[in-house]
Amino acid sequence: MTYTRCKFVSPEGQECDEWFPVDGEKFCPKYHRGIPATNGNDLQKQTYIDACNKVRSIAATLSFEQLDEHIQKLEAEFEELKATLKRDILQYRAVRSERIEKMTEDERRELRKIKIQHEVHSKKQAEPKPKTIEGKLAKVLKTSESTAKDMLSMDFDSLMEKYKKAKDQDKQDGIQNT
Repeated sequence: MTYTRCKFVSPEGQECDEWFPVDGEKFCPKYHRGIPATNGNDLQKQTYIDACNKVRSIAATLSFEQLDEHIQKLEAEFEELKATLKRDILQYRAVRSERIEKMTEDERRELRKIKIQHEVHSKKQAEPKPKTIEGKLAKVLKTSESTAKDMLSMDFDSLMEKYKKAKDQDKQDGIQNT
């Protein structure tokens, strides 16, 4: 008989130490099967894992021919669903464009204003990426570009000396704060 280790990991990162006979499940029957999750993402993950385990246990009982037939049937259903949804999307878009054509120019302008206001509030502007090495270093060190440029122009010995001074200053600040 083969054994596997429980795949449960607590929110603190602690792994379960239980080993159990392989039965197609990922969690030990003694402790972690059927435990409700603590937050929404864990609940969705657990539901997904349970559904996958259920499908795998059903699939394990089928022969190769039955598996092939079932896969073909599921793929056909998937393609039919895709085609149906695509048709529906196209019909909804057609009705929308017909309604827009029936609108007056003033109504269209108002509709555009609503869309523009919605887009302005919904999109976040990304920070521009620094183009120079000084800019990148300044962003990482959270200093100005001129300070970063000075640091890059220093030789190794003077840079190490500056680092040691800053480290000593941090130690003294830590002693004074306590």
